[in-house]
Amino acid sequence: MNLQKKFYYSLVALTVCALSAGAKASPKPQEIRFGTPISGINGSKLGYGNNYSSAQIKQDFEKEFSKDNIKITWYSYKNAGPGINEALANNQLDFTLLGDLPAIIGKSRGVNTKIILSSGTNNVYLVVPIKSSANSIADLKEKKIGIFKGTIIHLQAVNVLKSLGLEERDFKEINTDSALGSVQLASGQLDGLWTTSSAAYTLVHKGIGKIIFSTRNQPELQGQVFTLVRESFAEQYPEIVQRVVNVLAGESQWASTPSNQDAVFQLWARSGYPADSFKFDYEGNDFMRAQSPILTEHEFSILDKNIKLARDLKLIKKDIDVKGWVDFSYLQQYNKTAP
Repeated sequence: MNLQKKFYYSLVALTVCALSAGAKASPKPQEIRFGTPISGINGSKLGYGNNYSSAQIKQDFEKEFSKDNIKITWYSYKNAGPGINEALANNQLDFTLLGDLPAIIGKSRGVNTKIILSSGTNNVYLVVPIKSSANSIADLKEKKIGIFKGTIIHLQAVNVLKSLGLEERDFKEINTDSALGSVQLASGQLDGLWTTSSAAYTLVHKGIGKIIFSTRNQPELQGQVFTLVRESFAEQYPEIVQRVVNVLAGESQWASTPSNQDAVFQLWARSGYPADSFKFDYEGNDFMRAQSPILTEHEFSILDKNIKLARDLKLIKKDIDVKGWVDFSYLQQYNKTAP
């Protein structure tokens, strides 16, 4: 069995929500609306780092649905999770990419979504000014730390702090996104910044900051990224959802082939970030695992743990049935027909 087949037939015992056997596809939609919290630089609205962004860059969905005359529309949200959850709640999106915490918050607050695919993992970095004397997170206690609240970065940072016996209240947190936070760090307004790989790479290579902590090589502390579908859309157009999953799973299969890794980084570089920034982010990481569309039982447990953490942090008021939220029936169907 070749590498690609081994990858896709590694689906382990999962509890899934199967599509109704008697479901009948409704007429095709005139438009499919995709949302993303990721955008490039220099005006680029292209994402990076996962199967979803690869499909966006390569216009896979436009090609897949052109024969049906279905319009594909992309929406990029600078306010990330909050903006996407609002759009989903108002039926303004059909599919989206979302990190674990904003997805959890939306689901808990009644945004009816289904997780249909894993779309990778996320590293978080703690960057300090280049001349800072800080060499560890503990060195920044009582200092001003920038963090984008309510995002995947937020939950990761809390998990990191917990692993070290620290809490958010040990620091003076400033709510800021990575772009503004990078400016604030450079101008001396922040003593540290929790941020993404792309911003961390830029700060380091411009000589502005240095990294004192990252979750690279620490899978237990990495964030989870998902592709979600609005539940009512899935109920109305199950065939469309299947085709979207087929496209994304195919991108994962391509990316997971070791000989394609450099090509994947070059593709993501169309976002404006250099290919070297992605090599930097995956240095020492299991790239194949990170690109897998599958949630194993172990990863289910991490999602469940993060839901409980969000509840403890009073970010959500209701628990979520993880296995009722995830619907991998589409991925299972893809596995049956994958080349």
